[in-house]
Amino acid sequence: MLVCIPGPAFLHEEGGSEAIRAVENQGQNCPYGVAGPNPVNTEEKGDMKTRAGAWIIICCRRDGSLLLARRSKHVRKPNFWNFFGGCLDDGESPEQAVIREVWEEARIRLRASEVVKIGRRKLHEPGRDIVRELHFYVFSTNKKPRPKLNREHSDYAWFSYDALPSKLNRPTELAVNLGIIRQTMRLVHQHGVD
Repeated sequence: MLVCIPGPAFLHEEGGSEAIRAVENQGQNCPYGVAGPNPVNTEEKGDMKTRAGAWIIICCRRDGSLLLARRSKHVRKPNFWNFFGGCLDDGESPEQAVIREVWEEARIRLRASEVVKIGRRKLHEPGRDIVRELHFYVFSTNKKPRPKLNREHSDYAWFSYDALPSKLNRPTELAVNLGIIRQTMRLVHQHGVD
């Protein structure tokens, strides 16, 4: 069982523009409905450690497909599929982390103006002394980038939302289960996200 602690998350149109921006979610979209504090970087609180990470959902507007990479034998959970991303380095913001991670893992260079934060969730798995703070971003494009993978991944593919692989790494699985990807796809289709 997971406990979800909501923070800024999910999407809305701001000021009549078509830019999608994150807004404060008072728990209504969280299936677990438990509110709590929202620290940004990795820190310790009592016996609990908070570990923050950031992942990017790369979406092709032309056909609605999503870019995922297969984890290689050189990392934990080989052959699981995931979005590009990972843990924040000390002093790094989630946005800086996701831009760095997609460059390191796929050699896709993005600018801060090209990524939009679409969600943040804090999750605690009972029995573990770690709370994971997950930050999700989207980059949408009409052209499908061709990643140059580092040793963390062995393959990549573009998937439709309805045909995602069954073996998903935990942060990607959570993005699916929490509805973040479904909502992202709907908004990309309706408005585009640039």
